Amino acid sequence: MKSYIKLLRVYQYVKNLFIFAPLFFAGEIFNFIELSNVFIVFLYFSLLASSVYIFNDIMDIEDDKKHEVKRKRPLASGKIKKKEGYFIAAILSSFSLLGIFFISVNVFYIAILYVVMNIIYSLYLKHIAPYDIILISIGFVLRLYIGSFTSNIALSSWIIIVTFFLALFLSTTKRFAEVEKKDKNVKIMRKSIDGYSHQFVNIALAVTTSMSLFSYVMFVTTKNIPYLFLSTIFVLLGFFRFLQLTIIESKTEDTTLSIVKDKQMIIIVLLWAIFYSWIIYV
Repeated sequence: MKSYIKLLRVYQYVKNLFIFAPLFFAGEIFNFIELSNVFIVFLYFSLLASSVYIFNDIMDIEDDKKHEVKRKRPLASGKIKKKEGYFIAAILSSFSLLGIFFISVNVFYIAILYVVMNIIYSLYLKHIAPYDIILISIGFVLRLYIGSFTSNIALSSWIIIVTFFLALFLSTTKRFAEVEKKDKNVKIMRKSIDGYSHQFVNIALAVTTSMSLFSYVMFVTTKNIPYLFLSTIFVLLGFFRFLQLTIIESKTEDTTLSIVKDKQMIIIVLLWAIFYSWIIYV
């Protein structure tokens, strides 16, 4: 059972919380009718994302077998057979897409786009820099749109830009960690890593950090809500801490785990969420 849970990468479901973002930022998180709809879509999409992870793992089996950490994955280690992986991915994708279709046709179309985009990523674009990290970032924007269509809340331009550059920043930190390993003569199986260098990722980190902060400031100031702009302090702290994890501590090869396992990041995110919620809800 443990191998199947590991195969689904349940911890990665944290990324799908972006589906709740339109509801949260619009001050409608306590609209329980819309919240329940979004939660159901969140569950369906999470299963769909798991099917995508499984397909990606199947494509990477041979490379993962040679990786110091990834060789322990259920498919690479042989605990789950390749045919079984295909079967589970097919069942999960069919079930989740069918469920999403009955909730919203528009969300269904976005979910299909997400699947197609990730198949292209797994087969081709994941090997080409920097299109690999750009495609990943677009995936986060699609999550926003899924939440938007489910809750019938329109997205502002700034929240879309914030999400894209935040995701691009996180993806860049992952590449930074891999470039670090490559420089230490650790064999990196990711083919796209040849398209990255220290100078490239350093500039990319500077650009994505700046754009993320700028777009967040624009997002909160255009809302014209008193004191909301002060939440930028927590956002800035969050970026500084994650840059510290990336550059000083070299702990961002798996960005999701870096966030959920680092106590400082958890505290900063909670403080931001509490402050933001207090301003717009209380």
